[in-house]
Amino acid sequence: GGPADKQILLLSTISYLLREREGRRISKQRRAEITPENAMRVSIAATEECLSPRTCPNCKGTAHDFDGSKKVNCQQCRGIGFKAWTYERRADEMGCHRSTYNRRKWLYGIAMDYLRRLERAAKDNMRERL
Repeated sequence: GGPADKQILLLSTISYLLREREGRRISKQRRAEITPENAMRVSIAATEECLSPRTCPNCKGTAHDFDGSKKVNCQQCRGIGFKAWTYERRADEMGCHRSTYNRRKWLYGIAMDYLRRLERAAKDNMRERL
C-alpha cells in the first residue's frame, strides 16, 4: 500500500484507541490518558513500527556476520535476523521521553495488538483469494 493506505491505517488505529476509552476493560485512570493527542502519538508510532521492515540493518536478515573470514552470529540482532524497536525508538517516534513511553506502553500495546489483528485478517483474506 501507498501513503493513502498508511493514512487509512493510522486513522483507523486512532479511532480504535478512542473507542477503547469508552470500553469497560480499561480503568478510569487509564481512560483519562487516552486523549486524542495521546491516541494520535501512539498510533503514529505503532503504525510506523508495523509498517517498517523488521530485517536487521546489519546482517540484512541473514542472522550472520563475519569476523574476518569466520561466520558468526550477528551481534546487532543476536543471530535472529530481525531487530525489534527499542523503548527509546518508540518514545522518539511518539515525540516523548522514555519515562512517558513507559507510562503509556499499555496503550502502545493495545495499538499494536489492533494492528496485528488487522495484519492477520489481511493475510487470511489473501489466502482465501488464492
